[in-house]
Amino acid sequence: MCGRFGITFEPADVKERFHIDVNQDFFRPSYNISPSQSTPVILNKNKEKLVMARFGLIPKWAKDANVGYRMVNARSETINKKQTFKPLFKKKRCLILADYFYEWKNKIPYVFRMDDKSIFCFAGIYDEWEDSSGEIVISYSILTTTPNFLVKKIHDRMPVIIDKSQERNWLDKYDEKMLLSMLKPFNSEKMYSYQVSDKVNKTKNDFPELIKPANTLNRFFKLK
Repeated sequence: MCGRFGITFEPADVKERFHIDVNQDFFRPSYNISPSQSTPVILNKNKEKLVMARFGLIPKWAKDANVGYRMVNARSETINKKQTFKPLFKKKRCLILADYFYEWKNKIPYVFRMDDKSIFCFAGIYDEWEDSSGEIVISYSILTTTPNFLVKKIHDRMPVIIDKSQERNWLDKYDEKMLLSMLKPFNSEKMYSYQVSDKVNKTKNDFPELIKPANTLNRFFKLK
C-alpha cells in the first residue's frame, strides 16, 4: 500500500513542470503526509488548475468522512471491476503530486524517490462529497500495483507512478485499454531508496530530518 508520502517542492517547480495555475497558499513543505491531510492534485475535470484534496477517498454516497481512512488505496488490478471504483476510474481520475513516498519492512521505514529528486505523480481516483454543513470535500485514493525490483526489497505493493510522458493521457478522455496499460510498476532504474528514522512512524512528526538517512552507515540502494 501507500499510506505516507511527502512534498518539498516549491510553487515555481510546479508551474515549470505542469504549466498550470498555482495558488501559493497550497504550498507548505510536508514531510509526513498521512490519511485525512489535504495535498495538491490535478483533476481531470480541470487540467489547468491545481486544487487541494483530502488523502483517503470519501465516496459521494458515504454517510461520514471516516470511510476515507479505509479507502486510502485502490488496487489497479480491480479498478475497472469493483463497483465502488469503476465509475470513478471512468470519469474522475487525478494526478497526485509528490516527490517521495515511504514504505516499511519489519517496522523500519524507507524513502523512495526519483534519482533527480524531481516531482512525480501518483495515479489517483477522486470523488466529491458534501458534508453536513454543505461544504464539498474533494478526496482521493492512490492506485497501487505490484512492486518494481527496488520496492520489492521492502514491500509487496507500490503506488502507481504515472510516467511523465503519460500524465496528460491519464487525465484525458476515457480509453480503458490505454489507461490500464499505465497501471504498472515504475521503472526501478529511475529511482533510489534509503532507510530513515523511525520518527516518521508517528504521523504528528513533520520536519525535514524525517527524510535524512537513518545513520552514517546507511547505504542508498538502487537496482543493480
